[in-house]
Amino acid sequence: MEAVFLDEVAGSFTPPTLCSCDPETIERFIADHGTVVAKRNNSTQAQGVFRIQRTTSGWITDHVHEAERADTSLPELLKALQQGSEEPLQFSRFLRGTTAGDKRVVVVDGTILGAFRRRSKHGHWVNNRAAGGHCVADTIGDDERIAIASTWPTYRAMGLRILGYDFLKNDCGRWCISEINAGNVGGFMRLDALYQSNAMAHLLAWIQDFSERPSALKVRPAQTSDHAAIAWIYQQAIDAGGITMDDRRFGSEDVALKQAGGDPRELLLVAEDRNEVVGWGELKRYSDRAGYQYTAETSVYVHQSERSRGIGSSIQRQLIQRAKQQGDCHLVAKVVASNPDSVAFHQQHGYRIVGTQQRIGQLRNTWFDVVILELNLR
Repeated sequence: MEAVFLDEVAGSFTPPTLCSCDPETIERFIADHGTVVAKRNNSTQAQGVFRIQRTTSGWITDHVHEAERADTSLPELLKALQQGSEEPLQFSRFLRGTTAGDKRVVVVDGTILGAFRRRSKHGHWVNNRAAGGHCVADTIGDDERIAIASTWPTYRAMGLRILGYDFLKNDCGRWCISEINAGNVGGFMRLDALYQSNAMAHLLAWIQDFSERPSALKVRPAQTSDHAAIAWIYQQAIDAGGITMDDRRFGSEDVALKQAGGDPRELLLVAEDRNEVVGWGELKRYSDRAGYQYTAETSVYVHQSERSRGIGSSIQRQLIQRAKQQGDCHLVAKVVASNPDSVAFHQQHGYRIVGTQQRIGQLRNTWFDVVILELNLR
């Protein structure tokens, strides 16, 4: 996941946060918030977590597994922390409440199974078990429940149902999110050991139930609750490159904008299987000029783990049928030429190649051709 992902999903429940590799931006953030914690994205076992403090002579950095480090140059410090990666570091204001410990809350498909707290035996600001943290059973309060209820649907939309939420106390004594971990099998074992609970049995029963759900693909109009899944599937295409000429962070609010116009001749469909959104398609106006009133453009995207199952074809057939029903005469599709599978997909549904726009787009220092296809409905 991108370094900015947690802030996008849970920013209202985390300490002040910055994702950046720009020294000037980072220095301003430190000036505003004092001591900060820097994390390498997707690091585990406290390996990529550092505390940074500014002094009169430079910067002091400490890490649970390494000796204290002194630097006079922030760019040099950041270079050392990134270890050759170009990905931004995650910065957050250091919380004095870390002495209260690190609370892990275990969640399966939105159901909270329990919580335990890890506290350093040596009073270190890192309480992770890998750093010698000791675990004790803990309770779950309203702060944690509200944060989980507000964020887990985004992970569900991505197919991530088994989560471990980490909470720290902020300077006001309230629990705030520090991390959200996907997976977390060890957390179930820890709950069973501390509570004599059946957390692992619950997990295994849920996995079995999910795997036995009958596959019944359904294509239907998109709802507000589908926005996160639509955004994630499109983000996969953006991140893969060579599929769309888009290059941005795409979120639920962007999907909402698609439906905000209220044009009855535009349509956003999703394909649903086992209550999961596995693909989506769009029928939109080719142009708002009167002469193009019977022309529309189609787009189809399928979750990367669900391709080659005919899902895209099911969506495409529905889009074409809906276009015919509302009197559209001409459909257009624009496909990046380096994506021959998409060109072939449209041809299978009756589209023909009109031509190729050469070097029409440039993304990530690469020029792309775009193939224009059309389908005459009358």
